[in-house]
Amino acid sequence: MARLDEIDQQAPGSKQVDRGLSLVPEEEQEENQSALLKMQKDNANIQKQDLDKSINNISQNKNQDKINNSQLSKK
Repeated sequence: MARLDEIDQQAPGSKQVDRGLSLVPEEEQEENQSALLKMQKDNANIQKQDLDKSINNISQNKNQDKINNSQLSKK
């Protein structure tokens, strides 16, 4: 891991990303970004499942209301 004062001594063309006073190798940054994207995708899938459950519950409630209204109108 190189420090900022050592940048001039690095091989030309080496790709690193500044992280405060230390630098993160590009490969490590890509791994971190990949892990973050996977977490975001997992969270989005969980949110979608929660929304699907909510929609399903609302649909069931509407259907139950229709049944109840139908039974009331028959009385």
